[in-house]
Amino acid sequence: MPDLIITNKPDLISLSDLSNKDIETLQELQMLFEKEIMDFRNPFQVIFCMSSVLIVCILAKLCGYTTSEEIEVFWENNLKWIEDHLFFMQGVAPCADTISYVLKNINHDQLQRLVLLRFAERYSLAEIIPGFDEEFSVLGFRILDADGQTVTSTNRSNKNKNGKRCGGFDIVTIMDASTKAALIQLIVDKKNQEATSILKMLTDISLDGAILTFDAINTRLALLTAIVMKGGHYFCNLKLNQKNAYEEAITSFEILDNILDTKIAPTSWEGHKHAAFASSTQNTGSETVDKELIALPASDVFSSEVLAKWKDANLQTVIRVNTKRYNKASGQMECGDLYFITDLPIIPDNCESKSTAKLNKVKNGRAKEFLTISSLKWSVETMHQHLDNPKITNQDNHRIFNKQLLAGHTILNKFALNILKEVQKVSVVMHKDGLTYRDDRLPVTQLVYKADRAENAFSYLRFYFTGDKDGLRNMGICPPLPTVIEHQHENTEAGCFTFVSEEDKGFSLAQIFADGGGRAKRYKS
Repeated sequence: MPDLIITNKPDLISLSDLSNKDIETLQELQMLFEKEIMDFRNPFQVIFCMSSVLIVCILAKLCGYTTSEEIEVFWENNLKWIEDHLFFMQGVAPCADTISYVLKNINHDQLQRLVLLRFAERYSLAEIIPGFDEEFSVLGFRILDADGQTVTSTNRSNKNKNGKRCGGFDIVTIMDASTKAALIQLIVDKKNQEATSILKMLTDISLDGAILTFDAINTRLALLTAIVMKGGHYFCNLKLNQKNAYEEAITSFEILDNILDTKIAPTSWEGHKHAAFASSTQNTGSETVDKELIALPASDVFSSEVLAKWKDANLQTVIRVNTKRYNKASGQMECGDLYFITDLPIIPDNCESKSTAKLNKVKNGRAKEFLTISSLKWSVETMHQHLDNPKITNQDNHRIFNKQLLAGHTILNKFALNILKEVQKVSVVMHKDGLTYRDDRLPVTQLVYKADRAENAFSYLRFYFTGDKDGLRNMGICPPLPTVIEHQHENTEAGCFTFVSEEDKGFSLAQIFADGGGRAKRYKS
């Protein structure tokens, strides 16, 4: 790893705008924090600067130290290293109250715009999934998930003291499902404020080329209309909170099922001619999941009254996803249907072909894309599980009743998780047999466990900004660089590996390295 620039003169680092790739040292990140984030504390009483506290909090959270008290312990344990790598240090670690005071008295809007929105921009472009017609594909769009998460430890007795509990703080988050990165959050007092919160957060997010997904509780005309007006698209659940539309959707798909079973179509309904189909099967160690998707144009499903209600939302397509889960151990089968609505048409507007074969290919390709989007929709739930995991950030047990302090902690929790997710993409699992496989990645809990001190946490942070893997290689998270063997080994069987050294054996025998990506070379006779 290149040596860090250690200096006690902050004027040596320019305060000009820094791009993400310009951030190679903690001092540069510290200067960026000082420039972009406002500190509301009294400047004449400040002992520990805001940027130092924020950076140490990020490093601590990457190592699994989440609360202010734990961050104080982390600071004391890594005091010498922190003193050597940051400006404006005092030679001692601040107490937990000081850390909490800093996190509470900063501009949280500026903090999350910087560490969530701005830092995630470099990873925000989703790649088009191969296998689809790129001319009409929507999978090049960003898939954004919005959902709320209640911090249950913030539940408290109400003022009437009648034995009931008040609901805790609810954190509404929008994340990029393609990059698994949280983009923005808003803390509210009640669970039923999600739709209003999403509307507020849309003012800070560009929806150009984006598809926003969310639960049925937020499927409201005002929100859908706002998404369309901002140039975005929506893909959301439909349930009983929209009773008339939900019942008409169930009826239409039941008619289609009867047509498919009997192959006899009613003369007055043309929906079966416009339907698009897709299916997928996923096998895991314990269960098999089969999904079947059917998409119908909204004009074939809903009555004129329902279509008139959703006119401003530009409703185009209604989708049903049937999921069957077969448990291999118990032999039990679970089935269920989910309904979705979207403003994305089954046949794109720019498709001018009149060929039936071409139209069927486009329809079924779009149906496969809808199936992919319906799966990506649950990425936000995975993020919530990671945030609540006691071995990662343990956010659900944050007993913080001050909304500003909770905002400071949770924004940094999400930033730390964004970093861990990026590190996870290049990590490698070492199996007992010494093999490594292309799709195996270390779980986030293992990444937190390996970052046991500030130096290792900085390796994560450095990789996030610069892509430098040297620190990760030293930690054994990703494979070492390949070593070139210049001489030809004799008596080597075709298709066999020749190891460079004993160290390389742990990273050999996998196809990913056999094809030139690892530290072993395949010799041919």
